[in-house]
Amino acid sequence: MVSLKKWQNSWDSALQEAKIKDLRWHDLRATFITRMAQSGLSEVVVAKVSGHSDHTTLYKHYLRTDKTSIDAVRAALDNRR
Repeated sequence: MVSLKKWQNSWDSALQEAKIKDLRWHDLRATFITRMAQSGLSEVVVAKVSGHSDHTTLYKHYLRTDKTSIDAVRAALDNRR
């Protein structure tokens, strides 16, 4: 089993080599969860796949709102007129 220290060193080295700053492994998880929700998967499926039994936590900490999401909401509202 790889120790957490070795894993962190590998992660840090990969980020340094790729010239990426301020990216946590957890950020990738949040992006994955957000993309699942944006693709139209139900809240139940997103929560199940991500391992969240508390939907409040899922929405509070993981689902990200980006320009694409805002544009989709705007388009949906414009189509209701």
